[in-house]
Order: sequence, then structure tokens, then C-alpha cells
Amino acid sequence: MSPSGVWPEDAALEQVFDEEAVVGRLETGEETAQRVRAWQASLSAEDRAALHPDLQGAITTLERLWEREGMFRAAAGATEGAADLPVLPLPAGYDSRAAARDIARLGSLASWPWHTQQQFALAAATNVVVILGGSQSGKSTVAAGIVARLMRREGPIYRRLRNPEARSLKIWVSPQTFEKYKSNWEHRILEDVFGGISVNYVQSPLPVFTWDDHIAQGNSLWGKSQDQGFLAFESDAVDLVVLDEEPADRRIVTSAQQRLATTNGVIVLAFTPLLGISWTHSAYYVPTHKPEYRVADRVWRHGNAVTLISAGMQDNPAAVAGGGVARVQSDPSMSQSERNTRLYGDYGYTQGLIFPEFADLRVEVA
Repeated sequence: MSPSGVWPEDAALEQVFDEEAVVGRLETGEETAQRVRAWQASLSAEDRAALHPDLQGAITTLERLWEREGMFRAAAGATEGAADLPVLPLPAGYDSRAAARDIARLGSLASWPWHTQQQFALAAATNVVVILGGSQSGKSTVAAGIVARLMRREGPIYRRLRNPEARSLKIWVSPQTFEKYKSNWEHRILEDVFGGISVNYVQSPLPVFTWDDHIAQGNSLWGKSQDQGFLAFESDAVDLVVLDEEPADRRIVTSAQQRLATTNGVIVLAFTPLLGISWTHSAYYVPTHKPEYRVADRVWRHGNAVTLISAGMQDNPAAVAGGGVARVQSDPSMSQSERNTRLYGDYGYTQGLIFPEFADLRVEVA
């Protein structure tokens, strides 16, 4: 079937997005994405050129994400590419307006201008995904995008979960403090993660978002904070744990890992390594940052254990346009090690240490 291809001149694409990204979806986001993939593959060059520019941009964004997913599968030893993922047959009359409605249901996935390193983060689904970024490199933004994909039941993390079609989903989001949650995450969750989706939000005392879909009632997203201590990350079964900024206490991560034992879920750590050559350096960076595990520029995958993605401030066009990169580069009060950490997400910021190379040395006294 050849899609109609032409977007009506009198209909703004964003209006269709607003009208159609609503509750009452009768399918998973995975099924929606499969249909969009089939439609995109059916477009001729002429059809595509005739589409509304916003819709062309959305398709391009999705194609890049699917390409990144294919690269990860190839790195893991799979032979199929993104186009070989299961697709649904296109229903009769499926055209550009229907595609725009489906794309709207995918939330920020197609509507946000993800830079390349963020695209790889959205495509990753190993046991642990480490987004090692400079300041203002888009770490928290892409972490919210990862959450948005899963709560819509779409993407590589959803596909790896154990039995997700027969149960509710549970997600934890944990910045370092509740102050960071209020200032940096609450609005992201309400506006970006749940944009267009009906959600119930209570704080009693912890922030809890609940929503229903056609598979299950009582899906939930819990706002936590690392300063609660590692015992707050014990108990419960969880599908996704997002740790925004590096936990100083390794036990927070080891406790969170146990929560994924029955779900086959994922931990995402998104941070600038301001703690120096910390425990995450030896646990994740050293075993993964090797030539044999390289997938793409500043992207490594160590089997099914760890994906490491490095993103710099310069990857974020807003940080470049706003002068953030230039300010860090020219700040005479900043040491070179701190500059490298804040610009590129490099380990090595060890302010005050006489011998920084021994920053991760631990001595136990019996």
C-alpha cells in the first residue's frame, strides 16, 4: 500500500500530537512502533519528500534510534538489523495522519532532538547502562527518555523484561537528594515522561506516580533519593532503576540490583564523575572501556553486563550556543582535571589529592 504522503496544509502537526497522545491506547508502545516502522519502510522517496517537515523530522529521529538498536544487537552477536524487528501489517487506509497519531503516542521519543550519544543511551538495554557525561551534556534528559519508553511499554528494555505482557511495571528514579528530585525531576516526569498520558501523582510521603494501561492497572513510578541510604533500596521487585548522579555508597547499586532479579530489569547510572577515580571506575569503566567492546565513537558494550556511553558538554547544542563550553574552557580558576570532567565526563577530578593516581586505593585494617 502506498501511503497518502501529503500532510494537509491547514493542519498543524503539533495539534495532532496534542489531540492523539491520550489515554486509552489499545496496544503497547512496542506494537505502535512496529507499525510506524512498517509505514516508514513503505515510503517512496517521493512520498517522504511530500510529508510535513515535522513528520519528516520525527521519522528521521526514529530511524536513527532503530539504527543504534541494530548496532547494539550486532555487537552482542546478533545478525538482525533494526529492519528485521517484528512489524505489524499496515491496516487499510494507514496514511501520514495515522502515522503522526502513532508517533505522538511514543511521546518524546520522536519529538525531542536527541544528540548521537543520547540516541545510543535510548537504544541500550544491558544489565547496567552507564551514561558518563560532562556537565549539561543531557544525561538527565535522556534518562527521562529511557523512562518514557518503558512506561509506554516500548523499546529494548521492555523487550528484555521477564513476562511484561502479564503484569504491571514498576520504575524507580533516584537523584542524589530530594531537593534534586523536586528541582530537576518532578517536572520532567510530569511533562516529558507522562506527556499526554493520564497519571495519578501523590506524595505520602514519597512521590509516587501511578497509571493504568490495557495490560495492567497500578503501574508505578517512585521518586527516591540516594541520601535515604542503601536500605531504602532493599525489598520489592522493579523493572528499571535510574540513578541520576553517581552514588557515593556502592551498596545503593548492589541493593538495587537485587530488585531486578525476578524481572530481568536494568539499572541506568547517569552522572558526571565528580567523585574522582571512584568505585564506578573500577567496576564499570575499566572492564568496559576496551577496543574489543567498542560499538561506535565513545560507546562500548561489554556483553550483556554493561553499556558505557560517554557524552560531553559539546554534544549538547544548547550548552554550546549558551556559552557553557566556552566558559569552562576559559575559566582560569579550574584545574585541567576538573575541566576535563565537566567538559567530557572524564574520570580524574581529584581535587585536593596529592597523588590522584591512588584515588581508588582502599586499605582495610583488621
